[in-house]
Amino acid sequence: MKEINIDLKNNRFCSFKVIKEGDMDMIKKIVDLFKSTNNSKQISLDKTVRIQQAYIKEIRTRDLLNDNIELTEIPEVFQLLLSSDESIKLQAATVISNVLKSLSLTDLIKLDIIFRERTSYEWYYEWSNSNPIELLHPLMAKEEKFSILGLSSFHPSGYFREKAILALSDMNTGGAIPYILIRLNDWVRQVRIMSQKQIKRYLKPEYARDFVRNLHLVLRLKECSRDDHLEVVNSVISIISSEEGSNELINGLETDDPKLRLACYKIILQTKLMDTRTIIKNIMKDSNPFNRLFVLKNIKSEVTREDFLVLLK
Repeated sequence: MKEINIDLKNNRFCSFKVIKEGDMDMIKKIVDLFKSTNNSKQISLDKTVRIQQAYIKEIRTRDLLNDNIELTEIPEVFQLLLSSDESIKLQAATVISNVLKSLSLTDLIKLDIIFRERTSYEWYYEWSNSNPIELLHPLMAKEEKFSILGLSSFHPSGYFREKAILALSDMNTGGAIPYILIRLNDWVRQVRIMSQKQIKRYLKPEYARDFVRNLHLVLRLKECSRDDHLEVVNSVISIISSEEGSNELINGLETDDPKLRLACYKIILQTKLMDTRTIIKNIMKDSNPFNRLFVLKNIKSEVTREDFLVLLK
């Protein structure tokens, strides 16, 4: 890192700390822009500060536009979607899409909390009168548009979240399910009502795989107290344990996610989808000790000596 001084005009200088290669060209562009728009013979102290602020903002924007950002930085990337610079807007959409693909359901819940901690007043835009669709761009891929609408459902503004849930549902993809499940327990009643209405569109066997993938969020609703979610939970369980959806539930036992495997076992035990011997055969292959302990503890009263002898053969 080195410090440089740029001669603005009339022996007035502005200092910058150059961090990366290419910063020098960017600084000169910023300074030339201010010089060209300045009608006086010298740049005022206020404009000197503004040049420094523009430089800092440019550096911060560049730091945010990569796939290695922290979870807490995602709201900042989201705000870049408001940029008048098409390139920045499209890059932000790509980053958001790539990051969301790598998040677990636990991370998704954390991200919702992070967005909630940002009040609308911290965001320099009148979000309540806007629509999430306005953040989209024709050059964005469908997956990028979907990711933006998904993040919009976490927004501090209840009006914006409600519109986001509706826009997500209109895309008719099972990818909307985790976002709707989270919003079913929204702190704003109107958002909860909208989410309840939209989740009903997905309570069909064709979305069994999506519900199994998000089973952790489904069962989490039992612990949420802002509304009675039992009807939704029971409807999902009915779908994934039905003849059309049970294969997806059983396939869930093969996933790499131990939390998902445990959630699948809970439903299998509740619905008695498997006999005791089949359950034991599967759980003995599970690499997670907590999962094995949970299942064996819940079936111990049903296990016979013959069950174990058959399995040992």
